[in-house]
Amino acid sequence: GEYGALVAAGALSFAAALEAVSARGREMAGLTVSDNGAMAAVTAPLDEIEQTVAGIDGHVVVANINSTHQAVIGGATDAVNAAIAAFGAAGRN
Repeated sequence: GEYGALVAAGALSFAAALEAVSARGREMAGLTVSDNGAMAAVTAPLDEIEQTVAGIDGHVVVANINSTHQAVIGGATDAVNAAIAAFGAAGRN
C-alpha cells in the first residue's frame, strides 16, 4: 500500500516503485533469521490487550489497533505464544 500511495501522490514514479518493490523482495527473500516471529489477532478491550502484552517476558507489542476491542500483536514467537496463552487463560481469543 505504501508504494501505491507514493505513486498516487506523485512522490514516486511507477517505474521507480516497481524497482523499489523488486529490490525489497529480493532482499527479503535472501534474509535468514533464527526466529521469523509471529502475529496474532486478539479480541479484548484495548487497555486489556496493552496490559497483558506489557506483562509478557520477551519482545511482543501491539502491532496494529483495529478497533477498541480488537488488535494484532506481534513479536518474537515465544513471547507471542506466551501472550496468546495469557489471553486464553483470561477467556479471550
